[in-house]
Amino acid sequence: MSFMRYTLLRIMVFFGTLCLLYLVHLRGFWLIAVSLLASMLISFFVLRRPREELSRTIAAKVDARAERAVSRGTDEQAEDKEEGETFRA
Repeated sequence: MSFMRYTLLRIMVFFGTLCLLYLVHLRGFWLIAVSLLASMLISFFVLRRPREELSRTIAAKVDARAERAVSRGTDEQAEDKEEGETFRA
């Protein structure tokens, strides 16, 4: 959900900047180029909290996936030990 929120906010900042620059009579390539650059700068400062929230969400998912991989690895190692013991007997 935080990904969608951040993405929509970035798009809104871009189109807001685009409309504002259009009203200043900037047209064509320069309208798009200046809008992209200005919206990047505005988003960097204005959207700090949503960006940090998105970063925390992604980090939590990565950590959870890493924990599952570690626990899965130890489960497999324990099963291998058990199988090895039964084959020796």
